[in-house]
Amino acid sequence: MLNQLRAWVSENRLRYNEGGYNLDLSYITDRIIAMSFPAEGFEGMYRNSLKEVKRFLNERHSGHYKVYNLRSEKSYKATAFDVPLVSDYAFDDHQPPPLKLLRALCRDAATWLQADPDNVVAIHCKAGKGRTGTAVAALLLYMHVAQNVDEAIHLYGIKRTTDGKGLTVPSQIRYVHYFASLLKNPEQWDRDAHLRLFKVKLHPIPGSIKHDTDIVISINDTVFSAKDSSSCDIKLDFVASSVIIELPKDMEVSNDFKISFCRGNKKTPLFHFWLNAAFVSPGAMVLLKNDLDGPVNSLPDTFEVTLSTTVP
Repeated sequence: MLNQLRAWVSENRLRYNEGGYNLDLSYITDRIIAMSFPAEGFEGMYRNSLKEVKRFLNERHSGHYKVYNLRSEKSYKATAFDVPLVSDYAFDDHQPPPLKLLRALCRDAATWLQADPDNVVAIHCKAGKGRTGTAVAALLLYMHVAQNVDEAIHLYGIKRTTDGKGLTVPSQIRYVHYFASLLKNPEQWDRDAHLRLFKVKLHPIPGSIKHDTDIVISINDTVFSAKDSSSCDIKLDFVASSVIIELPKDMEVSNDFKISFCRGNKKTPLFHFWLNAAFVSPGAMVLLKNDLDGPVNSLPDTFEVTLSTTVP
């Protein structure tokens, strides 16, 4: 019964079923392991048992493993494993990591792997899929195991899942592309990028939006809505089927930033996405439906978001 529950929770993720183990864990390469959170108590009953993961790593890779926790919402003591090699590079569920955090993680993991040919890394988040896949794909590129982003994402997908769909969140995939670009242009790593975002256009109008007060836009932690007319100007053009959001003149974004939309009356999430300012050229940038994160199924297939930016 417990094994059936674990298999159900794992969904499309491949499990390790050898040597008496039944773990939500996959070897992406013989030295890079992806797994779900090693938990204790009730969570350990349906995810990975910390005790079993520890026994597995000690049996297979004693003295030669390092664990990387990407889960921001929950962790464990650094002494949970017999080796004092547990590193936290945490970021939120269903989101991409800041690019500088991703680079730091890859540097750390590469240093460990290069120190001894027997060394391995075990990377996990909560389910061991999206956040883990972002980190693993970046590491495959960093270590030259994969030659391009498509190859890295494909390798992770076929090794981690039953259907090849390992990394599916658009912003996480976008950040792997960003990472690959920076590997080719390392002089860009430490550059702070800034943009002024002055207008956002949604087209066509989502069916759930009937009034300007139905839209709330958040840019990082700053919230804009029609209810506060001093913060922005939101107009619905039903003839052109567009929502036009004019933002304050001082609305500046830098480096990694998130834009979220929700229905104002119910605060129901519509969609969100992450971008890095270094990869947004001043002018108009169009994001299509498949570039957006969140519950996008209700959006029209032709839906698009246009961002208008300029140099501050």
